[in-house]
Amino acid sequence: MYHILLIEDNPAHAKLMFRHLTKMGDYLRATHLTDGEAAYDYLLNCDFAHDPIHLILLDLRLPRIDGIELLRRIRSKPISLQVPVVVLTSSERDEDIREAYAAGANSYLVKPVAYDKVQELIEQLTSYWFQHNRMPSMP
Repeated sequence: MYHILLIEDNPAHAKLMFRHLTKMGDYLRATHLTDGEAAYDYLLNCDFAHDPIHLILLDLRLPRIDGIELLRRIRSKPISLQVPVVVLTSSERDEDIREAYAAGANSYLVKPVAYDKVQELIEQLTSYWFQHNRMPSMP
């Protein structure tokens, strides 16, 4: 089973993502956090040996600690260096894209507006990260 950490403050966006993630099958489990500080605390206390996080979906515009700062903090911890972080945001600004990659993002995706396009994106995202991509095992 793969564990996805969804860090998203917009309840409508989070609900939509969860709906599509649960349609993907029993091989996915998602944890949802609504702000950067809660996400950072969660990651600091996460037991990666017994409950690894396989993918982080990160919004940029978050309360308390924004997505870029959270990404920098995530990448400063050795255990989380192996966890792919996909920025999933509504911003198409080149400056945000550059900052996200500079901070350690593995991918940058813009949230589609249309419902069916969200489903398509989630299907492609999970297919890539959990079926095609190869990651080293967690220490």
